[in-house]
Amino acid sequence: MDWHSDRCGIVYGLLRTVEAATAWLSAVEEQKTRNRLAPMRATESEITKPKLARKRAMRLSDILRGGDDLQKMFNETQAAGELTPLPTGEFFAHIINGELETSRSKGTPGYKLTFRVVEGEYAGRLFWHDCWLTPAALPQTKRDLAKLGVTSLEQLESPLPRFIRCKCKLALRRDDDGSERNRLKSFEVIGIDLPERDAFAPAEPGTSEPTADDDGGTNGIPF
Repeated sequence: MDWHSDRCGIVYGLLRTVEAATAWLSAVEEQKTRNRLAPMRATESEITKPKLARKRAMRLSDILRGGDDLQKMFNETQAAGELTPLPTGEFFAHIINGELETSRSKGTPGYKLTFRVVEGEYAGRLFWHDCWLTPAALPQTKRDLAKLGVTSLEQLESPLPRFIRCKCKLALRRDDDGSERNRLKSFEVIGIDLPERDAFAPAEPGTSEPTADDDGGTNGIPF
């Protein structure tokens, strides 16, 4: 009886040893397989990864393209001075834009007019006039807008006629930080300047430029 028990124990031990050896061999084979596949995965990743081309910094020769005109102009041109406000006085200017606005600091509603000087030394320079839509400023705002034919708030959403010519009186205003800027003291609408038209250009359907014989042509402001 004892001999039979010892024999069964030996067999059982051998089976456990075989199972452990088999598990170890399987783990070794699995690790070898992983080691073989790792370089292949890295290669596939490199193949599918988009290659970012390094952009070469642009050189002066790339934009000059063999021409010396830009180089010559750069060498001969004097640097502009700092932009300063327009001097106090009278200027003839076109109103080139009118748009609704709110002030940056308090969100005050208003309507901003943009003027461009059309004559003299300062032709092309811009200045602005704010027509504030507040109870205190409304009398002055309605006075200025009436000069442009604007008599209702709804009209402020429509574009102004082009080439409104004005005679403007400018002053200088000094801010709290010491900087100066222009302030429009008053303006008078003189009329509408007729744009120069290409005699060979076809007229656009449904549109026409103002003429001196139109209602409000150069004596009033059509809206």
